[in-house]
Amino acid sequence: MHSDELSVEGLRLRCQLGTKQWEKMTQQDVVVSFSVFADLSVPARSDQLTDTINMGSLVTKVRQYVETASHQLIESLSLEIARILLTEFPIEEVLVNVRKPGAFTDAECEAVTIRREKAFFVQ
Repeated sequence: MHSDELSVEGLRLRCQLGTKQWEKMTQQDVVVSFSVFADLSVPARSDQLTDTINMGSLVTKVRQYVETASHQLIESLSLEIARILLTEFPIEEVLVNVRKPGAFTDAECEAVTIRREKAFFVQ
C-alpha cells in the first residue's frame, strides 16, 4: 500500500480557545494546517475527482467544527480535528498543526502538531 499525502496549509479560522476568562468570552484566531495520508494511486492514474479524497469536504468539515468549538487547550482542539478527519473520511493517518497567533507577546504564535492513525480512534 502506498502512503501518499494531501495537504491544506494555513486555514484561518476563529474559535473559543484558551484558559483565561477573556479568552473564553471572545473568539480567538487559529491557523489550521493538516496533511492526510492515503493511497492515491487510483486517482493519480484516473485523473478523476470521484476517485480521490475531496479536500473541499475536509476543509468544510474542519471549518464547521472549529468555528463552533470551545476548547481550553490547543492540544484538545488538534486531537478533535484529527478524530473528525480519520473517522469521517477514508484516511489512514493525519498530521494536524494548529497555531494560535498572538498567544504570547514576544512570540509569533503558540502551536501544536499531532500525528494520529485511524486505529487510535477506532476500537
